[in-house]
Amino acid sequence: MKRNVFFVLAFALVVAGCKNYDDQFNDLNSQISSLATQVSGLSKVQSDLASLSSTVASLQSSISSLPSATDFGAAVSGLQALSAKVDELQKQLDKVASSEDLDKVNNSLDGVKDDLDDLLKSSNVFNGDLTINSAATLEFAESLKGKVAIINGDVKININSDIDVDKLQAVTSQIKTITKNLYIRAANSSIKPIALDSLSGVGDLSVTLPGSISFKMLQSAANVTLGNNYQSKLTGNVDFSSLKQVKKFATANVGTDFTTSSNTDDAISLSKMSALKLGKLPYYANAKLTIEGNKNTALELDALKSVDASGKDKSYTMTINRVLDFTVPGLTVGTVNVTDVKNVKLDAFTGTINVKDGVENVTVGALKNNFTAPEGNDLETLNLTMDGASKNVVLNEAKGLTSVSISGKVKGVYLKNNDDLTSFKLDATILGLTIENTNLSTADLAYTNANLVKDNWLVIKGNTDLTSFKADKLNGLGWLEITGNNDLENISFDALKKPASGATPGVIIGGKGLANAFNATSIKQEGEGSSKGSFSSDSGLDDLKDYLTEAAKNKSASLKVFFDSADEFNDTKTTASNIKISGSDTDVARLTVINRDGSSDAKKAKRAFLVHRRGAGTLRVNGTTITWPAGNTAADFVSNLTVGSRVAQAKNNGVTLTANAKGNPKATARVAQANNGTISGVTSATKKADAQQIKLTVGSYSVAVYLSTADITDLTEDDIAGSDPSAETEFRVTNGTTTVQNILTVIAREFGGAVGATGVNASSPYSVVMTNTLTASGTLDIAAKDRSNAHDGKAIKFTASNGITGFTPSINNANVTEDDKMIGEDAVIIIESDVAGETLSNIGNPTTTPPGTAHG
Repeated sequence: MKRNVFFVLAFALVVAGCKNYDDQFNDLNSQISSLATQVSGLSKVQSDLASLSSTVASLQSSISSLPSATDFGAAVSGLQALSAKVDELQKQLDKVASSEDLDKVNNSLDGVKDDLDDLLKSSNVFNGDLTINSAATLEFAESLKGKVAIINGDVKININSDIDVDKLQAVTSQIKTITKNLYIRAANSSIKPIALDSLSGVGDLSVTLPGSISFKMLQSAANVTLGNNYQSKLTGNVDFSSLKQVKKFATANVGTDFTTSSNTDDAISLSKMSALKLGKLPYYANAKLTIEGNKNTALELDALKSVDASGKDKSYTMTINRVLDFTVPGLTVGTVNVTDVKNVKLDAFTGTINVKDGVENVTVGALKNNFTAPEGNDLETLNLTMDGASKNVVLNEAKGLTSVSISGKVKGVYLKNNDDLTSFKLDATILGLTIENTNLSTADLAYTNANLVKDNWLVIKGNTDLTSFKADKLNGLGWLEITGNNDLENISFDALKKPASGATPGVIIGGKGLANAFNATSIKQEGEGSSKGSFSSDSGLDDLKDYLTEAAKNKSASLKVFFDSADEFNDTKTTASNIKISGSDTDVARLTVINRDGSSDAKKAKRAFLVHRRGAGTLRVNGTTITWPAGNTAADFVSNLTVGSRVAQAKNNGVTLTANAKGNPKATARVAQANNGTISGVTSATKKADAQQIKLTVGSYSVAVYLSTADITDLTEDDIAGSDPSAETEFRVTNGTTTVQNILTVIAREFGGAVGATGVNASSPYSVVMTNTLTASGTLDIAAKDRSNAHDGKAIKFTASNGITGFTPSINNANVTEDDKMIGEDAVIIIESDVAGETLSNIGNPTTTPPGTAHG
C-alpha cells in the first residue's frame, strides 16, 4: 500500500502538466519543418518543465510535513527518482532536432499517463473534486482529516453565512498540494478571510476575499486570478512571499460560479492592499506586469530579474502605480512606467524609465536611454548612473527637485526652472551642461568633457542664488555662457585651457542686462582707450585667461566677457571707483575684459528676416527706411526689394542688402486614415528583415519604424545623429488597438520638434510635428529648422510596407506641381554690415501691407 501511495503521489505530480505537454507537443509536431522552428517552439515546453520540477518539490515538502511522514520512505526516494527523470527529459528536449525526437518524448509521456490511470484507482489520497459551499459540505471536508493534505482534483470554496469560517480555516490549513485548480470566493465583503499558508503547489488559482489574501508557502501556480469584487475592503496583505513560478496574474470581477468579467491580464490591481509580497519571484513568464496599490502599499519584488524561465535575458515592461517603493535590483532591460511611487530604485536598469506624477525619489544604476522629467512632475531627488554618451538628462520644469546626482557617461544635462534645487553633484563624462533658473547656491562639479570635438557647451544662466561655481576638471569647451546670476562672485576652471578642437568658440560672461557679481579690485589700462592693461580680482575670471587667449586666435570666435563691478579703474588720465556694469556706457567700456565686436578680427554683423506676406512694405536699418511696392509672389517680393536704387540706398548707409525667394521650406505627409483610427494587418516578426516598415525620409535624413506584434530581437534602435542621419526603432503593435497617432508620434519624436529642441531630435535639421486632428487623415507637418532657402527642393519619401491597413502615405505641398519635395514659398531678407565689428543699429522688422509676419 505504501508503494501505491508513492506512485499516486508521483504521477499525480504529472497530472497538472500532462495536458499542457500534449497540446504543446502536438503544436510542435504540426509546425516542425526545420531545426530553427523546432528550437523556437521549445520555450513553452521549457516553462512547463520548470513547473513540473517545482511541483515535485512541492510534493516532497508535503510528504515530509505529514504526521505519518516516516511511512512514506519509498515515496520520498521515488520522488527523487522522478526528479531525475524530469532532468533527463529536459536534456532530451535540449537535443531535439527533428520531429522524430519529439515523437519519442511524446511517447514517453503517453506511457506515464497510462500508468497513472491504473495507479490512481488504488490511491488512498483524496481523489476527485472537493467542494465546500455549505455546513454539510464543510462537515464532509472535516471528516477527511489528513487526506486533504494532497488533493488530486479541483477545490472550490464558496464562503457564505452557512459556513463556520474558523472550522473552514482548520480544514484549509491542512491542504498542502492541489494537483488541479483552486477557487475561493467570499459571498460578501463582511466575510472573514481565510488563509492557505500551507499550500505549496496548485494549478490555476482564483481567489476573491475581503481583508487579506495569504498563500505564504505557495511556490508554484499556473494562472492566478485575484478578484477585485471587495477591493475597497481588501486592506491587508496580498501575500505570495514564497512564489517562485507563475504563468500569469490577472485581476477581474469574479462571479458566484467563478466565471470572470472585466478581466485585466498581467495585472495585480487592488487599490487598498497594504502590501504585495512577491519577494521570491525570479521571473514573470509574460514579461509584462502592472501593479496598482494605494500609494502606501509596500511592494516586495526583490528577486525579479529580466530573464525568462530558462534564465536567458528578456526585456520587461513594468507599470507600477500607487505603491510606496519600487526596488528591483535584477531588473536590467525593458521599460518601466511609474506613477505615484515615492521611491524608485533600479540599481542595474539600462532601459527606458518614464517618471510620471507622484514619483519623488529615483535611483537608476546603468541607464542607457534618455531620462526626461515631465513638466509638473513631483521629483524631489534623482540619482543617475548613465551609460549613454549620446543620451540626455532633461530636468527642465522639475520645480520640486531638491537634489540631483549624475555620474557615468551622458551627452547633455539640462536643468531649467528648478525652483527648489539646492544640491547638484555631477561627476559624469558629458558633452554639455545647462543650469538655468535654479535655486542652487553653490556648485562644485567634477565632470569632464565627453569629447573635445566641437559641440561642448556650458550655460550658467539666471541662477539668482548661485554664489560660486567650480568645474576644475572641465578641459575643453566650444560654448560658454555665464549670465544673469546676480550673486555669482566666484568661478573656478583649473583645467580649462583651450577651446574644444574644431569648435568655433563662443563666450558670453556678463554684460549690461546680463550681470553676474564678478568684481575687480583694480583695473588698469596702459593708456586712455588702450586695449592693454591688467586687473586684479578674486572672482576667478583670471582662470579663463589661457582659454580666452586661445579662443581669440580663431577669427570666427564670438567673445564677450565683462566684469560686473570694479573697486577702482585707472587709465593714467582718469581714475574712477565703484563702477558697475549697470551704469553708463563709459563704465561698461571700462569693465570689458574682451569684446570681439571691437577687435581687428571681428566679423561683419548680419541679420536675416523671413517674410510671410508679399505686400508693400518698409525696412529700417542704420538710420534709413527702405520701401518697396507690393508683389503677388515671393519672387515678385524679392525683385521689388532688390532693384538697384534700394540696394544702393542700403549701401549708402553701410549695409549690403540681399534677398531670395523659396524661404521656409515646408511639406505635409499624410496617411489615408485619421489619427484616432487603428491599424491592422501587422504580422508577428522576430527579425528585422521580416518586419513590416513605415519610413519617412527627408533629404538625407530618415526614420524607419519596424512594426511587429512580437519583439524584434536583432534590431538595434538608434536616433538621428549628425554623423548618422538615419534612425531605426521598433514599435510593438496590437492590431485593431494601435492607432495611426501612435506611429506618427514616434516618427515626429525621432525627427524633432521646434528649433532648439533637445533630446533625440537635436541633430535633425527638420521639424516634424504631428497635427492633432481627428479628420480624414493623419498628418505630419514637415519644415526645415533653417528657414532660409537652403532646404528648398529637398526630396521627401513616405512609405509603408504592403499589408498594413490604415497607412496609404502621400506628400502634399501648397505648390501642387512640386509634390514629394520641400518647397519654400516665403521671402528671406539679409542685411550685412559692410564694416567688420560695426553693430547694425536701428533695426526694424520688415512690415508689409497687409500686415506681414517677419522673424529675425
